[in-house]
Amino acid sequence: IADSNDGLPAPEAAREQTNMLHRAGAERAARAREEAARVAQDFSPDALETLCRSFTAQNLSPGGAADMLSLTIYIKGIIPDPKF
Repeated sequence: IADSNDGLPAPEAAREQTNMLHRAGAERAARAREEAARVAQDFSPDALETLCRSFTAQNLSPGGAADMLSLTIYIKGIIPDPKF
């Protein structure tokens, strides 16, 4: 993981999320992956915040990607300089 947060949206963009499919359908899930990919490619905290607010407003959750993000943040918090 880089020193910046630019890798955080990457798990959502990398694979299809069954939670998204269930809640929003295939078309919206695909658009959500595209949105996450754009944020991952041109990362900024504001873009991530906008994406998160948009997903929350639509009751969308990246499911497993959110779990991986939580684990990543936890590991980064307990290991001062993780070598991933």
